Amino acid sequence: MKLWVWPSSKHQRPSGWRLLAVVALTLVCLLAFAFYRWSRTEFCLVFLLQNSDEVRATGGFLGSLLTVTTRGAHATTYQFSDVYDLDAQIATFPSAPVGVRTYLTGGLDQLHLPDANWERDFPGSAAQISDLLARAGQSRPDLIVAVNSHLLEKLLDFAGHRFHDVHGHLLTATNFSTLARVDHRLGSRERAPKTNFQKNLFAQLRDWYTSLGARDRLSLFRWLWRQRHTRDFQLWAQNSALQAIFELLGVGGQLSTDRSHTPIYVVHSNVGINKANHATTQTASIVMSDDTHTLVHLHIRNDNPLDEHALITDRLHFADYLRFLVPPSTQLDKVLIMRSDSEQTIVVSDFDERLITDSHAHSWHEFGFLTVTNESTHTDLYAWLRNAHHPILADN
Repeated sequence: MKLWVWPSSKHQRPSGWRLLAVVALTLVCLLAFAFYRWSRTEFCLVFLLQNSDEVRATGGFLGSLLTVTTRGAHATTYQFSDVYDLDAQIATFPSAPVGVRTYLTGGLDQLHLPDANWERDFPGSAAQISDLLARAGQSRPDLIVAVNSHLLEKLLDFAGHRFHDVHGHLLTATNFSTLARVDHRLGSRERAPKTNFQKNLFAQLRDWYTSLGARDRLSLFRWLWRQRHTRDFQLWAQNSALQAIFELLGVGGQLSTDRSHTPIYVVHSNVGINKANHATTQTASIVMSDDTHTLVHLHIRNDNPLDEHALITDRLHFADYLRFLVPPSTQLDKVLIMRSDSEQTIVVSDFDERLITDSHAHSWHEFGFLTVTNESTHTDLYAWLRNAHHPILADN
């Protein structure tokens, strides 16, 4: 049995033949990218800087972008942008999914740029982001790379703790998320300190990479390659051939195309407008499956300390818009929710339902609902799925 849970953190070590295939595909990818890059007079690469402490479908909340534009062989520009500044340049917006309308836009049927990575199918989300950037007057990206803050935290450890913030504090995996937000507060119109932090770190990373020798660069690439299993980075290319290679390499973020089993995706999205996921964990398992029903158990733990005197805007409860993504023939009958801070068992049988189509034209049945796990508590959920034939329990 197999269950896809996103975000996920486990991975499997590839077998020998698969490793050789991966190496060959990597070389093909590099050659294809080089050919595609040099066949264009202008190349636009956009990094989506996603905050892992506020989990969303593609990994984290999209707060900032780094746009790298290359014209010719040497002229390269780097531009950090705040998503809210770009969003303010958009006149018309696409329709928003029901979860976004209900919990993020106050009922407005508008999908804004900060919420554009709402869909679990990364190629679909990336294409949506590309369209919104064009509506904001930006160049359509040739390549989009989604980077979660977890990856940067691990990179700090890998590089040996040599980077500092604008105030001279040493950056570590432990303090990175805190120092990145120290000059920025929720609701503040002054967002420049966040951009300054990013520019300062980027300049140090660029100087460090430039100073590396060939062997150290190879070690860096090998380390980065191992991170693909955690989906802390994902790639999307406007060119369909290049995108197909990304998907073969397992970095394209696409949904499963194997329908010989019943793939079940569990998608977590923080709609509490906070950074609770710095200290939350989510696990899933299939506890029973027969010819008609499959029982899925989810455990959500919130280890953030409870401050009863904190303002609601400073609370760290995990308001999770939880979604099950399954093939169209599979139904979600009900969900039992048991919270450690309540003796009441909640039965959910009325869900937000959508039939959606992913980037490979496969149809999916989506069931969404809200569950809240308060600070210093945990929540157990039991979901009954019907007609989930041969569900597969593994990481995506």
